[in-house]
Amino acid sequence: MSDLLEPDAMPEHLATMFSTRKNDSRVVAGVNDDDCAVLPWGDKLLIATTDFVNSAPISMEFKVGDLETVGRLAIAANLADLLGSGAQPECILLSVMMSRDSLKSDYELLIKGARDEAAKWNVPIVGGDSKLGKSLAVGGTAIGSAPNVESLFLKFQAKPSHDVWVSGQIGSCCSAVLGWTEFCNDTCWKDWASTVLTLPSLPFSQSRGLSSLQLGCGGTDLSDGLGTDLMQLCRSSNVGVVIESENIPVAPEVLAIAEHFGLPPQAIAFGIGGDFQFIVTAPQEAQQKLADLGFHRVGSTTVDTS
Repeated sequence: MSDLLEPDAMPEHLATMFSTRKNDSRVVAGVNDDDCAVLPWGDKLLIATTDFVNSAPISMEFKVGDLETVGRLAIAANLADLLGSGAQPECILLSVMMSRDSLKSDYELLIKGARDEAAKWNVPIVGGDSKLGKSLAVGGTAIGSAPNVESLFLKFQAKPSHDVWVSGQIGSCCSAVLGWTEFCNDTCWKDWASTVLTLPSLPFSQSRGLSSLQLGCGGTDLSDGLGTDLMQLCRSSNVGVVIESENIPVAPEVLAIAEHFGLPPQAIAFGIGGDFQFIVTAPQEAQQKLADLGFHRVGSTTVDTS
């Protein structure tokens, strides 16, 4: 067995060392309970999350992104965690370490991307840290709020016999990566892929709308892809799931990639994440209200028989 570190496998181990809802009455959601920490804070709840962005995102490898893109993605990744839990984003702290040979203009470009992405969603950046080191590392901490637990959809709150919904089209980032070389001469497709990889689109209205209706139960953002994040939600909530793959919403450009590679279109949605969408479970009687908010029903939860 390899002893190499696998970060995604660590939360379960860390939950044995740090506070969780099961071992600390001060915690609504802690390590491995959800992607966000949830704590009582006066008469409200405080929701906090922290996330790093890949210091060399695929967009830079494809030469359509730059340090401004890295700044944007750092903000979007943190906001996506809050939206996937139903929290109202309040502010962000940004931490940047750049290599010792970096120019001031490099730093300013990255900060511009972060500033523009935060301003796009009207969430202030209120602090952070800047350092020099061996290489680039960019992380953020996003702080949100909620009036009560009922307005949140957390990873451990899914229940059997509920519908599973996704907040928007998925599989776009995976398709952009798969098709970058194959569709190199298709200008329209290449423009679409460049936008997907460099300009995050967040499901703000869906998250805030559902939170206000207090109809969501379990939920998580899709940073690791539909398959991985569904599995984590099921494990946290002790439920099973049946996905109706034909109902998974994908963009027309994803259909083109699927046809080119001879794949079912929805299979691409189970690949890498990067689409900044989220899944949520809700009771069947809420179907029309979720559809009105722009959600797409993709399946249902079951009793866990494993």
